[in-house]
Amino acid sequence: MQRLNLLIGIFLLPFWLGAQADATPEPTEEQSSSWRDKANNLVSDAEINQILEKGEDRFDIQLFGDGSLQNTFESGEDLPVNTGVGLFLSKYFVEGSPGAYRISPFWGNIYRVTLEASVNVASTADSLMLNEQAAGSWDNRSLLGASLLTPLNSGQAAFAEVNLYNRRTIRGLISGWRFRYAGANRQLQLAGTNGTTESLQMTVSSFRAGFFHEFVPALHRDDYSAKLSLNVGFNALGGDLAQDENGPLRQEILGTEQTFFPALDIGLGFGLRNVRTEFAYTFVFPGEGSIPGLTGGRLVTSIAFTGGFSLQVKD
Repeated sequence: MQRLNLLIGIFLLPFWLGAQADATPEPTEEQSSSWRDKANNLVSDAEINQILEKGEDRFDIQLFGDGSLQNTFESGEDLPVNTGVGLFLSKYFVEGSPGAYRISPFWGNIYRVTLEASVNVASTADSLMLNEQAAGSWDNRSLLGASLLTPLNSGQAAFAEVNLYNRRTIRGLISGWRFRYAGANRQLQLAGTNGTTESLQMTVSSFRAGFFHEFVPALHRDDYSAKLSLNVGFNALGGDLAQDENGPLRQEILGTEQTFFPALDIGLGFGLRNVRTEFAYTFVFPGEGSIPGLTGGRLVTSIAFTGGFSLQVKD
């Protein structure tokens, strides 16, 4: 409980800072060149309009996927049973426009929202095999823990990330807010010493929420990104393996019956046009017991392509 309260406190800290920042009087003209005004890094309407090249809200979508998706768009072919589809959405808001969002006092003025999401559909879920070496002893336990830490983005899987960009950087540090979910279905195969194999479906999920500092100036964020982020969240186990009657089995193969694992991570991500890569140092709290491949400190890396069929929609 103390660890969970710590994570909640870390997540709520920037909300308090945001309230303090909004309570700070606007600088006078004489103070406009002060360190405080520069540190707050206020993105002006002129800068946003320069980004848009027009004084109107902009709503951009890019769809991406494998070759079968392209054939579907170009020639109307049916999508295969096993395929993946993703999108990248970007929305700008100009102050005073009908669609402008002003979420205060905690969140400041949000001038941009991005959404990246992907869904993979397959007729069968990816499988993971554990072999019983002796009574109550299994191999590949570290692979099982790793599948909980980073849900495999293939087979039957989903991923979504939302980024909210502040018009006014809070205390010169917090450029925006980040929410990320990744989940996947896995088929767990348990091969016993007696020659029998038991199959269980499990759903592994990872959720993170936090704040970030964006090093790239606002005028260049469409094409480039360099973010330092601090996130809290959890990893969770669902499906057949998470059922109450399978508690003893979880104790045997995982070393614990729990299905919910609080986590904290700090990450650094880079974006270059349609390519996004990130590495993060993640600490998953062990709770009732340590799990190989999951709990403790771990380095997690990722790379993704977020471009494809471009669409532009104007409100």
